[in-house]
Amino acid sequence: MTGVSAIQNAVMWASLMGIGACLMVLFLGSTKELVKDAFRRNRIGLFMSILGVTVFTYYGGTKSIYNKTSADDNILLQDIELDVITETEQISAEVVVTNIIGAKFTIYVEPGSQTPQPLWFRNNNHETWTNVTSVAEWSPSSGPEFMPDLSGNGTNVYVWTTSTLDFTNHMNHAQYYIGTTLPPVEVDVTDDEYIFLDEISITSKRVHFKFHLNDVLTYPEGTKIAIQRNVENTTWEDVDTIDAVPAGQYNWNGFSVGKNSKWRLHLSIVKEN
Repeated sequence: MTGVSAIQNAVMWASLMGIGACLMVLFLGSTKELVKDAFRRNRIGLFMSILGVTVFTYYGGTKSIYNKTSADDNILLQDIELDVITETEQISAEVVVTNIIGAKFTIYVEPGSQTPQPLWFRNNNHETWTNVTSVAEWSPSSGPEFMPDLSGNGTNVYVWTTSTLDFTNHMNHAQYYIGTTLPPVEVDVTDDEYIFLDEISITSKRVHFKFHLNDVLTYPEGTKIAIQRNVENTTWEDVDTIDAVPAGQYNWNGFSVGKNSKWRLHLSIVKEN
C-alpha cells in the first residue's frame, strides 16, 4: 500500500503542477500586449498599479502622552498612551500612501481609581475643552473598556479605540484631561489698554521690558503676563510667563541676531468653566 500511495501522490502533484502551468500560460498570453506596452512606454509603475496591494497596519507609533495629561483627583493616572491607526496602500511599485484612519488610547490607572472618563483635549490655555467623542465614534461607545487580561501588578488597564474611516483628527494635541473638573479657560483682554510699555530695548544679547498695568482692571489671583515672540512674521509664541504685577521689569537673555523678530507682552485673565 505504501508504494501505491506514493505513486498516487506523485500523479496528484504532477497534475496540479500541470494545471498551474496551463493557467500561467493563459494569464501571460492574455496580458502580453499590456506588459509590452507598459515597458515600451516606460510605464511599469502604471502596470504595477493594476496589481496594487492594500496593507493595513494598526496601532503604529505608540507614544506616551502622560506628561501633557491631567485628571480629576479620583482618577489615579499612572500612564496614558496614544496609538495612531494607519492604512497603508501600495498604489504602484514606487508609490505608497499612508492614511491615518483612527486612534487608540491605552490608559493605566491604580486599582482604586475611578473609570478614566470622559476624555478631553485642547491646544492651549485659551481654547475651550473638546470631548473626544465629538470628533469620532469610539468603541465601546460607553467609554474606555477595562481589560482584565492586561491588568495586574497594581495597574488597571483601559482601552478605547476609534477606526472610523473618515477620521481626520490625529489627536496630536498639547493638553489632555480625564474627568469632569476641567481646568479653566483663559480669556484674552486687549493688551494695549491694560499693559503699558514704559521702556523696551533689544540688543544682540537680550530684550529688556519695563512696564506697568492699568489700575482700572481688577486682576484675578493667578493672572499671568506672557512674554511672546514672533519670528519671521509667523505666529506668536510664549517664551516665558511672569506674574501680573502692577509694575515691573523683565529681561530675556540670549536674543539671537539674523532673524526678524517681534516681541510683546500679553495679558490673560482666568474664566471659570
